[in-house]
Amino acid sequence: MLLRLHMKNFLHFIIISCIATSCTKDRFQIDPFDKPSDTLSSDYKSLKINEFCARGVSFVNEFGMASDWIEIYNTSNKNILVKKGELFITDDFGNKKDKYALPNITIGPKEFILIWCDNRDTVKTQIHSNFSLSSNGESLGLVSKINGNISDIDFYNYGVKLIDDQSEGRLPDGGPVWTVFSQATPGGPN
Repeated sequence: MLLRLHMKNFLHFIIISCIATSCTKDRFQIDPFDKPSDTLSSDYKSLKINEFCARGVSFVNEFGMASDWIEIYNTSNKNILVKKGELFITDDFGNKKDKYALPNITIGPKEFILIWCDNRDTVKTQIHSNFSLSSNGESLGLVSKINGNISDIDFYNYGVKLIDDQSEGRLPDGGPVWTVFSQATPGGPN
């Protein structure tokens, strides 16, 4: 009985020590978004507009609304740290390249990020842009803006009139060939 009580106290001590150590360690780590901009910008080149739906009627966002969406894909094998105000997505690549600033996010290796194009301009548990897509065609773009300099990362002009829930995307993911999909795959492989 006494041995069991000592083991129980010892386990509590170990658990509390681990929790305290992890809290202290986290408190003193450098926030990855505090890194200088130039260390992040070169990684953005690994991001691609991978798929989009300009007439979304079935896929529902966190507000219970069906809407258009754009999917971004990280083609690299490393995390990409996106710093708010450095990476933008647009549906008007010719005139307004910095239309919607993505928030601070980390995009993991080979990960897909979904952006709802529903004019909400908010980030709750999902990212919602300040524009919606035209089913008649537009020019989508992904750009970085570092120290006021805009650099094109990826763009795609689509003119195909899409029907409800039809998407257009790259095949394979991140590749050069675009195709129309009758079965959209938001947030997942094409």
